[in-house]
Parts: sequence; structure tokens; C-alpha cells
Amino acid sequence: MHNLRNPVRFSQAVTAAAAAHATFVEVSPHPLLSHAINGNLEAARPAGDTTVTGTLLREQPEALSFHTNLATVAPPSAEAPQPDGGIGRADLPPRPWQHVRYWAGVTAANRQSADAHPLLGVHVELPSGHGHVWQADVGTDVVAWMAHHKVHGQVVMPATGFAEMALAAAGEALSLPASAVAVNRVEVEQMLRVDTRTEVTTRLLTDGEGADDLRIEIHSRAPGGAWSRHAVARVAAAAPESAAAQRPASGGGGTTLSPADFYTALRRTGLQHGPAFAALTRIVRKPGGGSEAEIVLPDEATAHRGYRIHPVMLDAALQCLAAALPDESLSGSGPGADEATYLPIAVETIRVFGEVGRRARGHAELVSHDDGGILGRVTLTDDTGTVTAELSGIYLQRVQRRTVPLPLSQKIFDTEWIDAGVPPQAPAAADGSWLVLTEGDESRAFAADFADRFASDSRRVITADLTSEPAVREAFAQTADDPDRPPAGVLVFADNGSFDPTAASDRGRELAWSVAATVRTIVSGWHGAAPRLWLVARNGLSVNAGESGSLEHGDPSICALKGLVRVLAYEHPDLRTGVVDLDAAADPAATLIAELGLTGTDDVVAWRGETRYAERLKRATLGSSGAPAVRSDGAYVLTGGLGGIGLVVARWLIDHGAARIVLNSRSQPSDQQRVVLDELAERAQIAVVSGDLAAPGVAESLVAAAQETGLSLRGVVHGAAVIDDQIVVGVDHDALERVWAPKATGALRLHEATLGDPGKELDWWVGFSSTSSLLGAPGQASYAAASAWLDGLVAWRRAAGLPAITINWGQWSGVGVAQELKFSALDPIDPAEGMEALEAILGGDLARVGVARLRLDRVAAAFPELQQLGYFATLAAELDLDSEDDDWPGPEGLKQLEPAEAAKAVVARLGSRIMAIMGYPKDSAIDPGRPLTELGMDSLMAVRIRNTVRGDFGAEPPVALLLQGASLTDLAADLTRQLGLAPQDSAGDGASEVRSRAQQRAAARQRAASRRKVGDRT
Repeated sequence: MHNLRNPVRFSQAVTAAAAAHATFVEVSPHPLLSHAINGNLEAARPAGDTTVTGTLLREQPEALSFHTNLATVAPPSAEAPQPDGGIGRADLPPRPWQHVRYWAGVTAANRQSADAHPLLGVHVELPSGHGHVWQADVGTDVVAWMAHHKVHGQVVMPATGFAEMALAAAGEALSLPASAVAVNRVEVEQMLRVDTRTEVTTRLLTDGEGADDLRIEIHSRAPGGAWSRHAVARVAAAAPESAAAQRPASGGGGTTLSPADFYTALRRTGLQHGPAFAALTRIVRKPGGGSEAEIVLPDEATAHRGYRIHPVMLDAALQCLAAALPDESLSGSGPGADEATYLPIAVETIRVFGEVGRRARGHAELVSHDDGGILGRVTLTDDTGTVTAELSGIYLQRVQRRTVPLPLSQKIFDTEWIDAGVPPQAPAAADGSWLVLTEGDESRAFAADFADRFASDSRRVITADLTSEPAVREAFAQTADDPDRPPAGVLVFADNGSFDPTAASDRGRELAWSVAATVRTIVSGWHGAAPRLWLVARNGLSVNAGESGSLEHGDPSICALKGLVRVLAYEHPDLRTGVVDLDAAADPAATLIAELGLTGTDDVVAWRGETRYAERLKRATLGSSGAPAVRSDGAYVLTGGLGGIGLVVARWLIDHGAARIVLNSRSQPSDQQRVVLDELAERAQIAVVSGDLAAPGVAESLVAAAQETGLSLRGVVHGAAVIDDQIVVGVDHDALERVWAPKATGALRLHEATLGDPGKELDWWVGFSSTSSLLGAPGQASYAAASAWLDGLVAWRRAAGLPAITINWGQWSGVGVAQELKFSALDPIDPAEGMEALEAILGGDLARVGVARLRLDRVAAAFPELQQLGYFATLAAELDLDSEDDDWPGPEGLKQLEPAEAAKAVVARLGSRIMAIMGYPKDSAIDPGRPLTELGMDSLMAVRIRNTVRGDFGAEPPVALLLQGASLTDLAADLTRQLGLAPQDSAGDGASEVRSRAQQRAAARQRAASRRKVGDRT
């Protein structure tokens, strides 16, 4: 009807076109409209000066037809006159071709028999007749529905997959139907992360001589790695039972639960059920701890005749048990608590009584429930109520996010230099007072040249000696004494970058100390808009390949400043601290003046010639060097060898065939450590050399001990470390020395001891650094600076042609000096995955790599100011940051709201920020009237809360108020007052009331503490 009412006006279109055109081309597989076009043209252009043609002809070669027809409409040459009404060739707009491949690629599906069970694969009966083996690829290329089961973002084999494998393996081996097989127990020992291709091996073994008790084991093997056992089950032949007698009782009543809400709640805990696993279509919670649900397998859960019970159906049965939990039990709470979800780790018995199919009703019963997990049973029935399957003794354990296996590719990081570009007309540097601090004579001369060219009537430059803290304080006071020209910037000039091994470690420590003292002076001496802090060097950083390794480029002491920059980004983002490394061969003063006018977000910049480079954090990619990681005829040295990580590495070396290991520690082994050493000594030569690695001669004794039995020194791991938590402004000289000596000075001693003959046969020289120098970490100023110094030493060694690599480790679980660090952006590394990473890195080709379970979502929530730094731009692009702020109107938008709505928005925003900083899971609920100090807030958290609130609201709560017992309600009231959002009748003394309540709480706590002390003495 539409076509009849709106006919194509073909005749009118041709007639209108003929008024200005004489050539008509029909674009089609074969000309069908040419006759109609000619008929219309006879009336429109009686002169007959027209051409009508097509593009292709049926059953003719396409290329030949196209070019022949094209020749008939080609315009005349430029010299020949065109006929009346003719036109020349026109340029057509470009066509964006969309290329789509329709050829079927060679996938894993083509490697597996169509008759084989999808999860078991090819069956091989062993010659002994007492065992069976199956091998299959269960990757998402073959088993597509597997990709819909994710735990904390990772595709993981569901436990019900292992259960189905056990049931099917027993059926194939015993030639029995599913109803004649009993799975007596299946246990999941460790998760199996599933990639596009993941191969598993299933073994069925007979315990004893009979077939009554069979054991099934399911293993996987990483490429080139060791075997891992993921699940084990006991199965046996069983007489089929009467299904009718098993009919469950179905009580009435209950509360209906929306499946969408249920799956959303599970997703919040980290368990994601994609379309293939969202099989519950109706859920009813029963009184007394139970549930009933209707189950329909989605189309995405591909069927296969080999399945005894589809794993998704079994998983839906376990979902029924989770649905029986109250809402509050599906999420955790408490400071520092990681997201956790319930995962099945054991099922006591599984019996099948009939055909389950793709539709069923699930009946779940909670037997017990505590903080550790859930115990229950589930039966499946058909539409008539007859039981088709039963699972009893189901144990769902509460599993934390950090236990979920992550691929190495998601845990390794590196940095790169990018061409940051320079605007054609950069603005001039800000007017005001500028403080220039110099390290020595060389930087003093450079500073004088800079000051002569930079100072003007609107900019004054004041200089002082960086190494004298009193001189810095006096100079900053002078910088701040002109109200018309307030402090605009502070420049720290380091001497020209060079690596002098005789003084490199001491210089790096003193330079880091001087910068920390300068920050303390700025923070305590100025309360207006903070001046920006630049740390200026010349040829101190390695940018282009081959730059370092000489006296002209590369200085670990300058690299140490990058560690401070990373920490200051958390602790004092208002300073916008950055490192600027200039090219001494160019005009460094002119380049620096140009850099000071730029207002970008880069905080580590290097100029080489006229090119401006900026450092970026990125995910790393490991290549392969082809060299063996460990040699059976080699000796290895481990500093910090008696620590938790050191002993883990020692065991790993022995497992891979190392002949001799020399362990270093400042003190003698403890009794517990001697037990471990005795165990290791049964498998390899073990020597312990005690002594402070930073002291002269200790490193040389380690090398000598490694070679004293005639073996060559093949590898060195420098893992010695001491951590002393302090924010930058709180660093004292002694604390810095305690941290610096083992990490930086010890590394220098080890570097010198392995030069010459001992170093000629080294396969690797590994420095264990920290993510505090790569990612930053609040409260880790000394450790970050010392680790960054080590990073610089490794870069220098590598460029000088010496073997070297630095690994910036995140915190570990259960071992290592950093295990107790509280940094919510990182999940701890398990020792097993740490060793997996070490093996891959030693076989790779990187000079530096960070290994950490980084939580980008937590970084964005707890440290929003980092999103503004260019250094993190590449990783920040992985997050959908805009969606986090969809409901946040900003400080200006708050003023457009009604007071009640504005106050509600302030509380919501403030609460989410505080919870993230204090390590609470997202969407946690706290008592808004409870003092934050009672919820676990410390002084460092208070500083971070102040910085974050300042970025969000443009106003800040005093740190003292936070530490005196202010609650979320108190802070919100103080902020609404500062922003002018409080009602007029309550704005007068709101601030004093908040402070008075906080002070009263603080005084009460002090009195209680005093009473406790008196009680203790009596």
C-alpha cells in the first residue's frame, strides 16, 4: 500500500535530469532500465545527443564489461570541444569501504571431534586397562558459553563444569548411563581461568583392584609451565533409584525475588552471569532458609548430546542456593574488605534420576550459613514434580577477589616516552616570585644564567642553597613576602646528570632528603594557592636508546626524584610536582623558560633537542630472549635471602635445577629459617653469608661464596629492603638512611662486586624494586625514592652492556616486608603467581617491568586527582570515568539545587570518596554520625581525604578537624557552610558547633586513654 500511495516518480526524475545532463549510467548487475530511460529522453531531448549505458552485463566478465562501458562515457580530451549539454568527469566523494571476512577461520573447534564430549574431549584408554585419559580444549573458541561465566572480570570454569566432566568420564569409562553413576564427592582445588584456548587433561584412576571406587583428576598446563590440578572427584557405579520416591515437598508462601535484581546483586560481588548463565526465570524465597526457582536454559547455552546434565543447568541449581540468602549476605562490609562472592568448592553427592533437559524447577535448602560460606542441598524436578537430579552437601565458600587467577598480561606494566609536542605559541610563565634552589657549583652557574634571562619587572627570582634547610626556609619566606608577587614556582636545580659510582648512592640520598625538606618548607610556610614545584636536571634520565651508560647521560640520583614525584602526586597534588630533564647540548635555559609556560598535565618531561618527551605508564608486553632462566651448573646470589620472598625465590631456583644458592641477610638465621634451609640443603648447595650488604666487603664475599665450589655465578637477585612508612613532609634523615642503605647502597655494592670476571657469565642481574616508584603510593616517600634509584642503576647497567632488569613488585600476600602495606589500589600477589611472573620475566627481554594486581577502579575512586596526570592517561583510558560522575553536578551545580538536595548530594559524594580512600568496598553503608577515626581513618588517610575533597568541591576540611573525631555528617555540614549552601538561619555558628563536637569527642577519648593507663599501672 505504501508503494501504491507513494509511487517512484521515475519519468519525472529522468526528465528533470535531462535538462542539464546528457549521459546516464545505470549501476546494476545488468541494465534493466535502459529502455525506460531512452523512452523518456526521446521526449526530453529530441536532438538525440544522449548516451545511456550500464556498468555490468550478465554472464560477461565483470572487469571487461565495466571498462568497456566506462570508455563509452569517457569525457573528451581537454583539447576537444565538448558537445552542448555534455559535462566533464566529476570527482565523486570517497566511499568508506567496509571489508568483512566471511571465510571460516581455523579455530579450536576444528581440532576436536564432533562426537567427543565438549569438556572431556578425546578419550584414550591406557594399555594397562586400569585408567583412562581425556584431552580437550575448553577455551571460549570451542565452548562459547564458557565466556559468560566471569569471576571478578575473569572467565573461569564453573565448578559445575568439573562436576559434569566427572559424571561423563565415569559414564564413558564404565559404559553406564548417568542414572547408574554416583559422584560421591567433587572438590575444586583451584580455579581454572579460561582463555580463547585452554587445554585440560582429565584422568580416571582406579583405587585398588576393583571398579567400585574411582578417582577423577582434572589438570591444566600453562604453555611451557608446570601442571596444575584444579579438581578431583570420587565416582562409582550405582543402582538406579526410583525418582518418584524422591519427590520433594513444596510448601506454600514465600517472597518473590526478581531474577534481574538477583543477578545484579551477584554482579556487585564480582560474580557475573552472562546471557548463557542467566537461567533463573522466577525465584521465590521460602521461609526458614530455602528457595524455589524455575530454570530455562538460554539459547546461548549451546546443547550437546554428550552432556549428562548441561553445566549451566547445574550452575542454575547452585544459583538457587545463593538465592535463598538474604540480601545483606550477598555483599561484604568493613574497612579494607575485598569484594567477595560465593563460589562452590565442594559437592558431596550428585545423582541423576532421569532426563533433565533444558527446563526444570530448582528446590534449594540452606543447611547452615556463616561468614565463611553456605552449606545446602538442591533438587531438580520436571514439570510434574518428579525429581530428575539431586545435589547434596553443596559448600559455597566466600572467595575474595585477590584469589581469582589473573593472566600475567593483566599484571605487568612498563613506561614509555612519547612525543608530547609543543604548542606553536606557548604562553609565558606566570608572574610572581620564583624560588630557585641549587645543589652545587654547576647548578648554581646554570641557575644564574636562567635567572638573568627569566627575571622581569613582574617576575622576581630568589636563589638559595638547596642543601641548607635553614637557607631554604629563609629564602622561601623572602619569596612569600611580596603580596603583589606571591610565590608562583619553586625550581630545584640538580647538578648535571652523571653516574659516579664512588658517590652515586650518597648523592641520591642527600638529593632526595633536600627535596623532601623543600616540600616541608613550602607546605608549612605558605597557605595560599600552592606554587608549582619543578625538579630540574640535565641529561639525568634515559630517554632514547643508547643514551645512558655514559658520563653524559643517565644518573640514578635524578631517577630517584621520579619516585618522589610519584608519591607527591598522592600526598600533595596541589604542588603539581614534576621532573624536567633538559638537553645540556642545546640551550637548557631557554628550553626551561619555555617549559615553565606550559600548562599541561605531564609530570615527567625530557627535552632532547627541540623535541619534548613525556613519560607514560602502560601495560607491558613480554617477549622471549630464548635463554634458560636457571642453569643446573650455575650458582645464584640472593640478597634479603632469609626474608619471606627470598626463601620463596630460593625454593623456586632449586625446583628449576640451580646447583648452589648463596643467601644474604643482616642477621643470622632464626630457628624457623634453619628448618627451611635444612630442607633446601637436601636438594642443592646452600650457603648463608650474614652481614650488612651496604657495608664494604659484604657483596664481594657473596660473590666469592658463590664461586668457591667452582661453579659460575649465573644470576643475582637483589631483594634486600627495609620499609619505614612516612609521608614526604615527615621524612627524617635517619629513616631515609634506614631505607636507602639496603635498597640503593646495597645495590651499588652488588653492582661493583659483579663487575669484571664474576659478571662475564651472568645470565641476569635482577633488582627487586617497588611499584611505589612506578605507580606511586602515599606514605612511601623514602622507599619510592630508593626504589627509583635502583631503577636508574639498572637502566645504566643495561645501557652499558651489562645484564640487568628491575622488577617493580606490588605487595605480596603472606611474605615480604610490604605485605602489611595498606594501599587499596593493589590486591596482594600470591607467591605462586609471583614465581610464575619471575620465570616469564627472566625469559623475556624487558629492562624494567612492574608486576602488580592493580585495581584501576579503586584508583579512580580513591585518587581522582591522578586522572588529571598525563602519566596515567593511557591506563585511565581503560576506565569509563565519565559514567562515575553522571550524577555529580559539581560545586557550581550544587548552588542550583534546593538546600536539602544539595546537602544530600554533598553527603553522597563525600561518603563515596571517604569510603574509597579508607578501603571500604563500593556501596558500603556506614554510620554517618560515627567519628571517622573510629572507622579506621589515620593521619595519612586524612590528608588524602582533604586533597580529594578539595578537588571535588573547591573547599577543604581541615586535617585537624578530621583527626579530632569529625564524622561524615560533621564534614558535610562544614562543607555546605563553606560553599554557602547551608540555610541562612543555621549558617551562623555551624562551623564552631562542628569543631566543638569534634573536640569534645577527642577530649573524651584522651580521658578514656588516661584512665586505661592508670588502670594498667595499678
